[in-house]
Amino acid sequence: NDYTIILPLMIATIIAVTFTTRIQPESIYTLKLVKRGIQLFKGKELNVLKALKVKDVYKKDIDKILPNTRFKEIMPFVMNSDHEIFYVTDEQNHFISYITFKSIRAIIDDPSSLNNIIVAYDLIEPKPRFVTPDTNLDIVMNLFGRIGISELPVVDAEKGNLLLGYLSRKDVIDMYNKELAKRELTLGLERAYSSLSLSEITKVVDDYFMIEIPTPHRFIGKSLRQLNLRNKYGVQVMLIKREEEGLQEKRFVPDADYTVNEHDRLVLMGGQDDLMHIRKL
Repeated sequence: NDYTIILPLMIATIIAVTFTTRIQPESIYTLKLVKRGIQLFKGKELNVLKALKVKDVYKKDIDKILPNTRFKEIMPFVMNSDHEIFYVTDEQNHFISYITFKSIRAIIDDPSSLNNIIVAYDLIEPKPRFVTPDTNLDIVMNLFGRIGISELPVVDAEKGNLLLGYLSRKDVIDMYNKELAKRELTLGLERAYSSLSLSEITKVVDDYFMIEIPTPHRFIGKSLRQLNLRNKYGVQVMLIKREEEGLQEKRFVPDADYTVNEHDRLVLMGGQDDLMHIRKL
């Protein structure tokens, strides 16, 4: 029953762990990611959510309840909804609060409750949380973790908390995974890009070729969705390269709503004839 060995053992363990992490900072799990080009603790993946805003994700189709709605009228609304949070607004659509499914269930489970005279306002959360379109998703996820609900209302604070829509935890996670996949794709394309000379049409695999071209004048100011290059020209924008003044060259995978800039260079993939045609535009 001699515990005097515990303190020296703890000190030795701390020293060993510190020394080991200095030599090899990656764990057996993060080492696999590093070998794939994903520097998990270099600030990129950790900051994915900080770079995204609520306005990039939230949904506008939202059902609302007036504060004087009777409980018996709320129940059909709840039973036909896929949500666990129900938003209460005034007649001008200003956010008041929300009702959780938990508070509704408490009324249902209590036979002695006066559910025939209860109205929506009696069930609202006394200190509701909400976010605005410019709130970053890192803050949102921390908020989800603290309050333990699956959705948050999105309001316009400059217009008296006008209710704009809602944001779900699932949508944030889906966006996070989508952005990680996009970053991994960018890394893969950058590796492929660096191994090829794309000043001329270069074969990549089978009948697919790649080329880098300056932005055709007719493309400037239009989104990739508007340009519809795949259907019109048979090519796909794989990467956009931009040299910004005083900054390192920027390369990224654009989404369909990206508006093409005059300083962009487009890395395109498609058939050889299609690439030859678009190079002449």
